Amino acid sequence: MQIKRLATRLTTIVLILCLCSCANRPIFSSNKHKTVKPSAITRFTVDGAVGLNNQGRSSSGSFYWQVSGPNHYRARIFSPLSGDSAELTVKQNRARLRTSDGNEWQANSVTKLLADQTQWALPVDALYYWIRGLPAPGPVKAVRHYEDGSVREIEQRGWLVRISRYKSRANSTLPHKFLLQNRGVTIRLVISHWKV
Repeated sequence: MQIKRLATRLTTIVLILCLCSCANRPIFSSNKHKTVKPSAITRFTVDGAVGLNNQGRSSSGSFYWQVSGPNHYRARIFSPLSGDSAELTVKQNRARLRTSDGNEWQANSVTKLLADQTQWALPVDALYYWIRGLPAPGPVKAVRHYEDGSVREIEQRGWLVRISRYKSRANSTLPHKFLLQNRGVTIRLVISHWKV
């Protein structure tokens, strides 16, 4: 069904915002300006490519995620193969999902909305942190670092977040390639642009 396919792709964008290949070392670009720590970045925009494999079913597309805070953002995903698109808007504790075929759903939490539409238990609130290479608040099973101290892997809420590439942008070194895995679901994310 087209709605479930769009919801799956939207889930990918929300997961967004996480991850691509598993290189052994991060790749850095030089930056001679004063560095801003990722934890100090609370407002940002990212866009790029996303791929999803769910129990052997694959899809891919492009995404755009504009964040004004942990509970205030807008995400869009587009699949060039099908021409389908979806937009997720979150403002405080209200979430709305709209698809290109005119369907719309709302819920009091983005996690509930996506669970209802995709049947996945997604840690959507954690993505706000993971996309910046940070563990989310709450229990963390493991955090592994590269030799330079940057985060390589985060195990949290049943998900493995693997960061394989960093680049210096906007006075901060930020993740650019991710892999996110949980129980047969693999999401690959490549960020093309960061705006902070």
